[in-house]
Amino acid sequence: MAKILLLIVLVATIITAVEATPSPVPPEQSSAEVDKKINEVNLTLKKVFDDVIASVPPAKKKEAIDATSKHLHIAERTLAKAKAGGEEKVATVALKYELSAKIVMEAPPAMKLERMEELFNAMAAPNHKDCLTNVNDKPFCETVSKLQKAFKEVRAAVAQGKKEETIDDVFLINQEFAPTIRAINKAYADGDDKEIAAVLATYNKCADAILAAPPAEKFRVMQESIAAASSASSGKA
Repeated sequence: MAKILLLIVLVATIITAVEATPSPVPPEQSSAEVDKKINEVNLTLKKVFDDVIASVPPAKKKEAIDATSKHLHIAERTLAKAKAGGEEKVATVALKYELSAKIVMEAPPAMKLERMEELFNAMAAPNHKDCLTNVNDKPFCETVSKLQKAFKEVRAAVAQGKKEETIDDVFLINQEFAPTIRAINKAYADGDDKEIAAVLATYNKCADAILAAPPAEKFRVMQESIAAASSASSGKA
């Protein structure tokens, strides 16, 4: 449970830090300077990916090489797309990658590959905070919105009859919902449109089941439906 909670905290820390940091790219910044920033990020990523590969035992070397190669290509495409969206977009994406890279570099050797996969998969998925203006990721936004609503309803159901919601309750529910986030992020990182659609549909149904359950049954339904959805999602991967 501690590992899952740490991941949630790390991702939240990156999002908070990016949102709280003013864009370092002034409006008058030249295209050459933007290109320089992108190149700096690519160099940082290659450094952290080399570190990940060096940290794994021989038996996991191929897995690490394949994973880092995939994420490097995703990062290059993401940065190119950000450049087309403007200088501020480049600054925001670059900062997220730099923070993620720093966290991976500082992770214990045995955790580097797993930490990289979790954080960089998250970078590949759409940002749910953009859903109000994002018309291109409607299935993603609908699924995440339902999961967020289901999460809140489970919290309310668990807290029912108690004087106040406990930290343990929140942590436990976070732990149960974590596989939904990991599966969705992984689907986007893999880049297979059919896989993305299948995973979103699976967790959409999962959220529907939780929302339809009476309060007394919500926690049990949450556990069973997420476990079934995770199993189905793994089978599609």
